[in-house]
Amino acid sequence: MSEIRPKLVIVGDGSSGKTSLLILFTTGVALRAFVPTVLENYLADVEVDGKHVELAIWDTAGAEYYDRLRRLSYPDSHVVLICFDIGNPNSLDNILEKWISEVNHFCEGIPIILVGSKNDLRDDPHTIEELRKYHQHPVTYEEGLEVSKRIQAKHYVECSGMTGEGLRDLFQIATREALRPQLNLFKPSKGFNLFKGRFNTPRKDIDQVTESQSVPPLDAAEEKELKGLLIAATAAAPQALTQFRLLIIGKTGCGKTTILSKVCGGNMVDRPSTTRGSHDIEKEIEFEGNSKIIAHDSEGFEAGKQNEVDVVRKFIDRKSQERDINQRLHLVWFVLLPFLLAVNMVM
Repeated sequence: MSEIRPKLVIVGDGSSGKTSLLILFTTGVALRAFVPTVLENYLADVEVDGKHVELAIWDTAGAEYYDRLRRLSYPDSHVVLICFDIGNPNSLDNILEKWISEVNHFCEGIPIILVGSKNDLRDDPHTIEELRKYHQHPVTYEEGLEVSKRIQAKHYVECSGMTGEGLRDLFQIATREALRPQLNLFKPSKGFNLFKGRFNTPRKDIDQVTESQSVPPLDAAEEKELKGLLIAATAAAPQALTQFRLLIIGKTGCGKTTILSKVCGGNMVDRPSTTRGSHDIEKEIEFEGNSKIIAHDSEGFEAGKQNEVDVVRKFIDRKSQERDINQRLHLVWFVLLPFLLAVNMVM
């Protein structure tokens, strides 16, 4: 049993090697192909200075269209890793152009470690030849170190998610920084206030829904569209997974249960609830006898008490704290519908 569980967040451009280094460090398996990530949690046991530390690691998406969703990963972080690809000098430029401002905004006062990933590509002939076509070259150690000084990172570490070089040092350094007392404690509410209760442009019909109002019935086209979204979410999950979780949230009386029942019809089977401190109801949905969705129909929220962010964060925290080491939380789908906000939780 670990004594402490600090939180580490890793950010950076898409395909910069974040997921590869995390999977190799936590499982010992090297990825051979690019695996896109939205939000994913890992647990890693690290021994530092005689302390057994269970490190909670949040992997994030680098794509611009996930910018708002990525902000969910920052609250309560103890250290942030900003990652770039040594084989892609443009990703180093983006550290200065994008990532440092975002991290400083949401994680003010939190230690930053600049990570040069894929250092095995520095001497790779194919990488060198491809970059030469654009009058570029793999990022040198000195160039990475210079950027780390400019962004005032605590450390600059190079590593590889293929060979494993530098990974042990990286996470030991990160864990030490996470355990070090900080002068400026991060306030979770800062980032959330920017989009409190909003993940998209506000809709009048959503904001004005009350418990006493009824939900307009779905026509055949809307039923088909919603079923298609659930099937698409199933298909988006990695092939090795056979079930994943769908959290449906919204204001009290907006029609979450009605829509879920309408979409799933007779395919919905009651399951015992495993959540605590809420009125979530778990349902199991089968599509063509294959993958299963466990849908959580959550308790509604009211203006001034909590919002979409609160519900999503509570659900993520609750599932992240489950002790089964074989369960990893993946956040793979995020869509705002006219009457509900659906978040896929792949388990």
